[in-house]
Amino acid sequence: MHDCLYVAEQDIDPRGHLGREDRGGDGAVDDDAGGLGEGTDHGKAGERGGHCGKGNHRSMVPDRSDTRRHGPHVFVMPCVYPVPTRTSDGRINTVTAPRTHTVIGSPIGDLTLVNTDGVLSGLYMTDHRPAPDPTTFGPRTADGFDTATAQVTEYFDGTRTAFDLPLAPAGTAFQQTVWTALRAIDYGTTCTYGQIAAAIGRPTAVRAVAAANARNPLSIVVPCHRVIGSGGRLTGYAGGLDRKQFLLDREAQVAHGRTSA
Repeated sequence: MHDCLYVAEQDIDPRGHLGREDRGGDGAVDDDAGGLGEGTDHGKAGERGGHCGKGNHRSMVPDRSDTRRHGPHVFVMPCVYPVPTRTSDGRINTVTAPRTHTVIGSPIGDLTLVNTDGVLSGLYMTDHRPAPDPTTFGPRTADGFDTATAQVTEYFDGTRTAFDLPLAPAGTAFQQTVWTALRAIDYGTTCTYGQIAAAIGRPTAVRAVAAANARNPLSIVVPCHRVIGSGGRLTGYAGGLDRKQFLLDREAQVAHGRTSA
């Protein structure tokens, strides 16, 4: 291993992972259980039942016990070589893979689509909350977004009721489980947070489900807008309740039209 005159900012293991941040696994207290996230107002913890139709960051500031002094202000440390953009089993390394983004128009305003290593990893609305960091989106280009753009357009036109896209959202194992469950909610229907919790085998983790729902990075494509509070009340949405109502109304209109036809 060679020596370099710089200090790595993050500790990345040989597989390209930053370590574990999966506090939303099978533990009694999830990463998401403590709160509902910025700008959210999700369902009550009392919702129950029913079913629907990791970062170990470590400072790499030189430790004098581990590094050799090289001049008055420089420490020599082992080089941290570029980490592969794919893991050994072929999954996208969402930490190191290159990103690009594009912006498209829609009936609910501009939408920002983000690709990670050519796979859709984000879809954000204007004034999205919690707000993503636009500096992580990579350069803006229309290249690589043709299929996603076409399917989103078809969705708003009412000619598409399900998305057929490879996806690469970054999140904990628990969040990934919730986001997978969201994709099983049928177009034109809704589920409560309690029903999602029951569907993933965690019936008491309603608050954690609500928080994972709020952190979904793929709005519309992963239909977190179809999750509502107990009693059918409309709860928080990353793009605001007006957009959530618009999406639900549009889907109901299309679904009803198809049923009536």
